[in-house]
Amino acid sequence: MQGRFMFLSLTQLLKCSPVHKTNTYGSIMWVPLRHKSSGGRRPKKKIYHRVHELDRVMDLQKKPALILQLKSIIESQKLQSLFLRDLEKQVGFIQKWNFMAVIEKYPSIFYVDGGNRAPPSVRLTEKAQKIANEEAEARNLMEPILVKNLRKLLMLSVDCRVPVEKIEFIESELGLPNDFKDSLIPKYPEYFSVKDVNGKAYLNLENWDSSLAVTAREERLAHDGVFNSAGVQKKVRISKDGNFQGPYAFRLSFPVGFRPNMSYLEELQRWQKMEFPSPYLNARRFEAKDPKARKRMVAVLHELLSLTMEKRMTSAQLDAFHSECLLPSRLLLCLIRHHVDMDCAWETCLNAIIRLDKNLRQPLGFGDCVSGGSLGMGNYELNETLFTTQVGTDIFLKPSRPALVVSSTSWTPDEDFDILLEAAVMYDRRVAAVLNEDDSTNEEFLWKEISDAKQYLYPRLLFIIIGKGPEKEKYEEKIKRFHIKRVAFRTMWLSAEDYPLLLGSADLGVCLHTSSSGLDLPMKFVDMFSCGLPACAVSYSCIEELVKVKKNGLLFSTSLELADELLMLFKGFPDGCDALKLLRNGTLEMGSSARWATEWEEHAKPLVSK
Repeated sequence: MQGRFMFLSLTQLLKCSPVHKTNTYGSIMWVPLRHKSSGGRRPKKKIYHRVHELDRVMDLQKKPALILQLKSIIESQKLQSLFLRDLEKQVGFIQKWNFMAVIEKYPSIFYVDGGNRAPPSVRLTEKAQKIANEEAEARNLMEPILVKNLRKLLMLSVDCRVPVEKIEFIESELGLPNDFKDSLIPKYPEYFSVKDVNGKAYLNLENWDSSLAVTAREERLAHDGVFNSAGVQKKVRISKDGNFQGPYAFRLSFPVGFRPNMSYLEELQRWQKMEFPSPYLNARRFEAKDPKARKRMVAVLHELLSLTMEKRMTSAQLDAFHSECLLPSRLLLCLIRHHVDMDCAWETCLNAIIRLDKNLRQPLGFGDCVSGGSLGMGNYELNETLFTTQVGTDIFLKPSRPALVVSSTSWTPDEDFDILLEAAVMYDRRVAAVLNEDDSTNEEFLWKEISDAKQYLYPRLLFIIIGKGPEKEKYEEKIKRFHIKRVAFRTMWLSAEDYPLLLGSADLGVCLHTSSSGLDLPMKFVDMFSCGLPACAVSYSCIEELVKVKKNGLLFSTSLELADELLMLFKGFPDGCDALKLLRNGTLEMGSSARWATEWEEHAKPLVSK
């Protein structure tokens, strides 16, 4: 994604996407092929096809990423050699086999030695080591460019500072060395400083340089001669591919087979001509609803990508910077993972939310913080759900919406749901203590404040428990007897169509599966992981094969530990919960590295074929 995509679709999505996360599989991108129609009307039927070029790009990218990661691991060892038995400690049990296949497939890069009772180890071949040394020399020559791009990245953020851990998250994309904190930052004290803010290390910009506040798009337009010496725009017109030479225009590339009619091109021309503020101006100065501010978001994305070596980032890496650049929350995940046909993706998820909305408003027993907190919203129209509201043609996520927590179960004794119920009660009591509330606080007054969109440090929690089983009624009776003000429960059974949509739209998953043998893994966690949903899971012997603590989830053993995790993850929800955002980014990043088809071809199929 290098700025060549459908920017009108992007601005529409900036207006209306309430989707938290979505999921795609493999490298499939479904592209609508619109046929020419008379009268300028859109045809009702769409034909989809697979983009094989994208398949090839993803395949070509996958293996080099593994090679480079293994190279970095080997170079980090004292003797520049890694024992194969230690590979699992570095990358995990599942990823180990991918690296073993790479070592076997590329003997010109990796050399395996050992024998005579010496454990086998892997190191770089002489040729690969020579190339690695040349890379280090090239990196030194590029240091001025790296420093310049790092300064521009800090200038794009609203406070001219970025957490160090987020820069580490994209250090390879920026071309930074692994030890940039020690080898690069201290060399330029006039530009950078590292300061502790609330226990987190931030990289701060020491001096603002206005000469750097020029975007890559503006540099390209100047190079192409879009402006004359007086700075006046030359007379230009838009072409059939959507491109024209203007001071506020972006370079576009339509999907294969897309034939825009004249009305579409005219709308596109208006958008291309519309001026917008510079991405280097502080985002707090602009109203999010302003079309010019929405187009500015496109420019921010374009500039972020332009600062990288290959002009691309993963969706998780882009989303990591949404708080620093005030990008729309969770929008980037939907944007990158769907690429095109955004209206269809939005419509599907909205319909699922609408279908479930009435059920979500019905409490188990007496009223609760969800049903009571929805006073005055009982019309159930398409323009209002528990989580979204529509104003004109714009649809927004409510800042005061409840946090959505999902757990699936077969309601059997294998899963102790008392842990979840006790944790919910602890969360409710501890939030009340933080807010200096007591049992005498009137519930109706609290729910009226919620209905008036008042935000609190800790959100309401809506637990949706999915499944059928023998102990369902037992726990429903327990829930009905609860007297809690900020937590609500719903039990339901979902269709195969709605289940992944709900997981993809949730904020957190909870897995209560325990293994009597200690050897099996919960498939419900795999479902959550596949939909990009981070989860808290009960800890037992082999669960860490799936749950990478502080990367895609957390572990707990008691209800007290689960309550602590809920408080930690949801503090400042929805925009200030950095810990939850990092887990979501880690889940998406890890989920995008391996797909079912790839794992089958590389590991299972050879065994079955023998």
